[in-house]
Amino acid sequence: MRSHCGRDAVPLSLLAVHDVKVVEGHGEYAYRFAANASTNSDGGEAGGVSAVIEPDLQEASGNLLRGGSQRTLGAAAVGSAVLLWQVKDIGPRLQMWDRPTSSRQRGRLLGTAVVWRSADPAVRPELVNMARKAAPVVEVLAVCVAEGRGADMYPFSALFYQSTMYERYRVAHFGRRDVPIHMSEIGGEGSDGCVTRQVVLWDSRYLTS
Repeated sequence: MRSHCGRDAVPLSLLAVHDVKVVEGHGEYAYRFAANASTNSDGGEAGGVSAVIEPDLQEASGNLLRGGSQRTLGAAAVGSAVLLWQVKDIGPRLQMWDRPTSSRQRGRLLGTAVVWRSADPAVRPELVNMARKAAPVVEVLAVCVAEGRGADMYPFSALFYQSTMYERYRVAHFGRRDVPIHMSEIGGEGSDGCVTRQVVLWDSRYLTS
């Protein structure tokens, strides 16, 4: 995920996206990078984001970052244009649990998030599929921590980020910062919490729709 668009820092609450497919009949709704661009004035769906990517932001519209260009969603999505989108408006969202969903013990719902992509284990190419089956790890973002679960442990702090297969993601996700220990460190809590593009590892066996 890119943190800058040219010289301009992109707030953590926004994503840079492309390949946006506008829902039929909603192309004339206003596109404002800092507004809730995914809903129209009466709450209807105005557009959809098909992927979360790492685009080349060199040509990304700096006029949008500098505030205020108001184009229609249809015009903004023409060609391969890079758009800015609110992280809280992407989906689908999956439920995050503190144990595999197949466990006989009752799990605790820790929050919700959006799956970005599969994480690649650091193993020989011929062993990748085997490793993925043994531990189907994915990268998730837009974490919203369930009310009252901010103090709960983030289940994969040591399990993944200190493992040989996934330790390289530590720098990719957190830079020089420490790996999160608690859920409050990876996302805002409750409906009023801040939803950001912070990416973390999660075992897909701990996710449900």
